[in-house]
Amino acid sequence: MRVEAAVKLLFIYLRSQGAKPGTLEHFEHTMGHFRRFCEGKQVAEVEEVSHWLVREYWLYLLERGLAVSGYARDLHRFFSFLKEEGLWGRENPVKQAGVPKQADRPIKPIPPEALEAMLKAAARGRNPWRDRALILLLVDTGLRVCEALSIRLEDVNTETRCVWVRGKGDKDRPAFYGYRVARFLNAYVAKERKAQPGVGYLFTTDEGEPFSRLRVRDMLRQVARRAGLDPAKVNVHPHAFRHTFAVRYLLHGGTALGLRRRLGHSTMEMVDRYVSMSVEDLAAEHDRVSPGDWLLGRKNRAKS
Repeated sequence: MRVEAAVKLLFIYLRSQGAKPGTLEHFEHTMGHFRRFCEGKQVAEVEEVSHWLVREYWLYLLERGLAVSGYARDLHRFFSFLKEEGLWGRENPVKQAGVPKQADRPIKPIPPEALEAMLKAAARGRNPWRDRALILLLVDTGLRVCEALSIRLEDVNTETRCVWVRGKGDKDRPAFYGYRVARFLNAYVAKERKAQPGVGYLFTTDEGEPFSRLRVRDMLRQVARRAGLDPAKVNVHPHAFRHTFAVRYLLHGGTALGLRRRLGHSTMEMVDRYVSMSVEDLAAEHDRVSPGDWLLGRKNRAKS
């Protein structure tokens, strides 16, 4: 069976099992990389894939600065699916190849000045209220972009400034947002939001269709470009806004337990990953809570 045909079968299966749009988009992205890699290697048939070819694929990803783990997880699922369907008779080549260990890259929050520049640039765009409302909602709540895009109008409580979202594992949780976000959300709904009949999602396109993750990614890149931000220095991937929320939440006095609940994680291990701080953040935090400065300051106050 040809690689492209096998991938299509996987997508038919995922859709038939009710996979979420975010899951489908992720598979489309990762399997697209694998298809292009196979084409470059002139590998047309699934049967030609070996664990050595998979190891070459890991190198292909590493050379492009990509995190292998997510691609490996989806590729493992792909071959497991083929085996379950009787279309693959050998051991899973991903399991045979092993997954290379990569050091966690430090998470850098988006600087406040970059966020302000993006908001100003978004104000000059085609959808100034929607784009600013979405940017502010992401950075103010730490929602995954797929969670933000799944919000329906009836999920929004304007009085309590709260939206209910369904995260991983189909677990519902509240996400509270601030007054500034509320102002932009309300203005967006009143002035810009369009929707086709039956489309109840909060964020929509100019055509009234649901806003997709790919469109959000493109929108953020365009806004960053208009703001004059250097993509090599400022990461504006949708997940970077979640990182920014996590780091700033802790730096402004939030608790790790509170952060875990707001991010929708079931363990503290994931919280540790999200709150990795840059050197500048650690320095600023130490200036704020320095035990030595506090002790000397107390002594000086006692003498005065």
